[in-house]
Amino acid sequence: MGYLLHNLSGGFDQWFEEVARFFANRVDDARYHADLLRRMQLDVRGVRPALLSEAVARDLDELRRFRHLFRHAYGTDLDSAKVGDLAARAADVRIALARDLERFLAVLRPGQ
Repeated sequence: MGYLLHNLSGGFDQWFEEVARFFANRVDDARYHADLLRRMQLDVRGVRPALLSEAVARDLDELRRFRHLFRHAYGTDLDSAKVGDLAARAADVRIALARDLERFLAVLRPGQ
């Protein structure tokens, strides 16, 4: 389950990178993943609306922190209850993220 959550987080990052690139947003390398999430919450007037709501970004940030732990905590046992809780929350965030995406696209393509 940890590996799946790790990959899910990476997939979200790739998606957000594409959005940032498309709208010519530069992301600083120092805190890249956290900054990428923060930028997806920004409404860039005249360019693009915010992609993520605060609640979705908060949940995705927790997933990002888990990915960091998973990648760097060699030999450490994961707490199965915490991983299970995060997996359940990841399923919920998928639904909320779909709503955020619909809102984002509705602003970019008014009248459709």
